[in-house]
Amino acid sequence: MWYLVLLPLVVLNISAGEIKRTKLYTCFAIWVACLFFWLAVAYCLEFLGYNVWMLLWAASLAFNAASMVCIAIMVRVFDDGGSEIRTRGLRGGIESQLTALGTETKKKTK
Repeated sequence: MWYLVLLPLVVLNISAGEIKRTKLYTCFAIWVACLFFWLAVAYCLEFLGYNVWMLLWAASLAFNAASMVCIAIMVRVFDDGGSEIRTRGLRGGIESQLTALGTETKKKTK
């Protein structure tokens, strides 16, 4: 939950437009839904005394998964660096640099 303080920074610094904002808002809505589900099940266990241990375990897994997905989406949306390596792959980036280096040495030898 500590990472929620970063959400306004991420939302304000998105330069690509509405698609990424929609992803962030959808992610946040899913996270809130999982949180409310976990709180409802925990309320049934603690205050009403129902035997909902397995449901609480499932709600905890869903909440944890939603938290991890939210962090991953926020990092992916906010991170602009290293896009060349991500799009072409590390090997493709190295091969293109070696190819450019090879063409430069051929021009120098002529």
